Parts: sequence; structure tokens; C-alpha cells
Amino acid sequence: MGLVLLIACANLASLVLARASSRSHEFALRAALGAGRRRLIRQLLSESLALAVAGGALGFLLAYWSLAAIARIGALPLPRAEEIRLDGIVLGFTVALSMLTGVLFGLFPALEASRPDLADVLRQSGAAAAGGSSGRSTLGVSPGGLLVMGQVALSLILLIAAALLMQSFARLRSVDPGFRPANLLTMKIPLPPRRYDTRQKRAAFHEELERRVESVPGVHKTAIMKSLPTTFRVWTNVSVEGQPEIEEGRDEPQAQLQSITPGYFRTLGIPLRRGREFTARDNSVNAPPVVMINESFAHRFWPSYPAGLNPVGQHMGEGADKIRSAEIVGIVADVQEGDLGEKPGPEFFVPLALHGPQIAYLAVRTAGDSLQMANAIRNEVLEIDRDQPVADIRTMDEVFDTALGHRRLTMILLGVFAAMALLLALVGLYGAVAYWRWAFAGRWERNRATFCG
Repeated sequence: MGLVLLIACANLASLVLARASSRSHEFALRAALGAGRRRLIRQLLSESLALAVAGGALGFLLAYWSLAAIARIGALPLPRAEEIRLDGIVLGFTVALSMLTGVLFGLFPALEASRPDLADVLRQSGAAAAGGSSGRSTLGVSPGGLLVMGQVALSLILLIAAALLMQSFARLRSVDPGFRPANLLTMKIPLPPRRYDTRQKRAAFHEELERRVESVPGVHKTAIMKSLPTTFRVWTNVSVEGQPEIEEGRDEPQAQLQSITPGYFRTLGIPLRRGREFTARDNSVNAPPVVMINESFAHRFWPSYPAGLNPVGQHMGEGADKIRSAEIVGIVADVQEGDLGEKPGPEFFVPLALHGPQIAYLAVRTAGDSLQMANAIRNEVLEIDRDQPVADIRTMDEVFDTALGHRRLTMILLGVFAAMALLLALVGLYGAVAYWRWAFAGRWERNRATFCG
């Protein structure tokens, strides 16, 4: 937005400069009659400020008319779009910005036009003065030419940035998340803390929910987890038996935590690399603690993996559940738990009964359209607890779109601004060339009339 504003200011400055050059005879005459330079600058700045205030008022009205349309644009996932409004702060900002831009695009032309060469200008007419007063800079380029060059340069910066962002977005869309998102329905199951205040109650609800949903026609596999991939990550301290002791004063190593039911990896399609998956016995409340790790975890603590010592069968501790020693029973492929643009980090998995969250997520692998199964699955939840809410029902593809929403919004806005910048630069270039052509044409006609007459 700042670059587009600068381009618009340079655009207007070049046009105002061209117009001021055509009025150089007027300014020279005023100066000859006693008008000081400050008075000439004040006159030109007043005209620029009037133009800027009119543009600010038009922009404010355009924003007011566009509010309803912006809130309804589904392609732009604006957070809290319904709360966007115009108030006194926006009005004050618009007035301040209008004044600033008026000074910004009016000061340079005012400074240029307020120092005419009286002897030369007064000998010529207005059009001739326009053609002959386009002073040169130290680089041999006229001030108007410098402004046009600045517009083109800034618009090219925006165009390059938009192209790079589109390329980055395309690469993010092609990132392998580590699982199969097709035909995968997800929903949030927030258990009320008063009714499900113990780990045993939450484990019983999750077990019954998984059993009921798996019996629904069209459902292939079901899993319950603490968080959905690509949404957010939970980190905790970890320790691995047999690894060097952490020196005093240094931070303990950390890894991502994910609590899951035994069908998690089969439901999401995450490959098992070594060992075994969790069983129903592992997911019971009083079972010995076991964990599974991803390959990044294995590489972090066993650098020679997959050669050397096999991590399966080793023991580790984790700080979230205060477990000092849990056996590692399996290794799975990396999964994108957080931002798709980041590299997957060390992660370990525990049975859901061991780390039963108050808010869990249900993932269902279906045979056809996942959203068509939403009502049937919701009914199964209500059969267990008629007061239990079900929220945030989405397919995994929609979860992906939400994860990439801010990048998509940035890409679209930057593309729009780049197109506006290029259009402004082209309009400014055309306007400046057309105006100077008119000025030179007027001088040529006058000179020809003088010579021929």
C-alpha cells in the first residue's frame, strides 16, 4: 500500500510539475510584481492540498460503499470481517494521510516552479515557457523524467514481489503434508469440563465415540487426536535414555506432542517405518506408558538413523505428562503439524488415554463425499451425550485452505496492488508524455507562425 501511494504521489507530482511548468510565465510575472518564493510555494501547495483532500474524500466514500462487498468476498478469508467498520479514527487517518500526500506530491513541483528565470521566461509565452523550462537534474534528466522513472521502478518492485509470492504459494500447495487429505472429514469435540473432569471419563467418551462412528455406513476408518495436522503444535521437554546428560543451565531438548487413538496412522494414511502402532491395550488408562516417534525425532537423537542403534525398544521421558520412562514402540514418517512452509520437527505420539485432551478432534475416512457424512456422525455424538456440542466440521482440504488463507490473502492483495501500480505508472507516463507533447506542439506552432509570417 505504501508503494502504491508513493507511485500515485509521483504520478500526480509529474502532472502537477508539467502544469506548473506551463504556468511558469504566470509565476515569473507574479515574482516580478513582488511575490516572494514562499508565497508562490504556498499557492501551489494549497492547490495540491485541495486535490488531495478531494481524493481522500472520494477514497473514504469508496471504502464506505465497499464494506458490505468486502465482508461477503469468500475468496478472501478475512478474519473478523464482520467487525470491519469506518469510525472517527479511520476518518482522522484519512484526513492526515490526505494532508501528507498533498504535501508529498505538491512540494517538489512547488519548489521547482517557485524559482523561475525571470529574464528568460518573461520573453516567452506560456506554451513556449512550458517547453523551455523543464530544467535538468545533475544526472541530465528532467525532474518529470525522474518521477516517471521512480513510478516505473516502484511498480516493477511490486510486480516482482507479487510473482515471487505466487511462486511461493504454488510451492506450498505442492508440499507433501505426510498424509492423505482426500475424503477425510474432521470436527471438533469440546468436552464440558464439569461433566468430563477426569481422564477416565474422557477416555470412556472417546472410546465409545470411536466405536459408534466406525459402525456408520460409509465410514472406513476413524481416529481421535489432540490437534489437527497443519493447524498448531504443542511442544514439551523430552529426554532420551542413553543420551548425554544436559549440562546445568542449558535448556532441555523439546519435541512436538500429539496424543492419538490407535487408528490414527491408518486413518490419515501415515506410513509406518519401523516397529508397531498403538493397540487398544496401549490406549487403556492403566497401561504401561509407550510412545511412537517420527523420523525427525529419530534423526535428532540417533544421528546415524536408519543405520546404527535401532530407536525402537529404547526409552524416553516427556514433560507434559511427567513420564520419566516410556518405551518407543514405533517410528512413523514426518507429518506437517504446523505451518506448511516449515520443516517438520521432532515429534512423538502418546495414546489418547494417557494424555486425554478436554478438546479433541475427530477424523473420519469416508468412501465418498465426506461432508455428506457429517449429520450421521453428529447423531452418533448426540446418542452418547445429547448435550455434547460438535463444532468446526470441515474436510481436511478445507483445513489446508484455512492454513494457507493468510498467504492467499497476501498474494491476492499484493497482486492487486502490483496491477494498480503498473496501471498508475502507465497512466502517469502517458499523461506526462501527452502534456509535454502538447506543450512542445504549441511552441512549434508559434515559432512556425513567427518565421512564416
